[in-house]
Amino acid sequence: EIAQCLVGSEMCIETGINDVVEQSQEAENLSLDLYKGGLTSFTNVVDAQLNLLTYQNSLVVAQGEALTALVDLYKALGGGWQIQ
Repeated sequence: EIAQCLVGSEMCIETGINDVVEQSQEAENLSLDLYKGGLTSFTNVVDAQLNLLTYQNSLVVAQGEALTALVDLYKALGGGWQIQ
């Protein structure tokens, strides 16, 4: 039950970050389209790409932290495995 609660809360955080990543991807695509149309500078494209990479990195970090927390919880509860 505790593990399900932990996983549920971590998935909620990941879902929020995933939404931001998707929106950032859309912003990057839009800035690239504007650049191709001659309506904005390439600096805006690079900024959008930098933002996208930053949010993608945040998502990966959140996923790693969720898995680490889950392993720590299993260890604290006895692990369910035998040390040989």
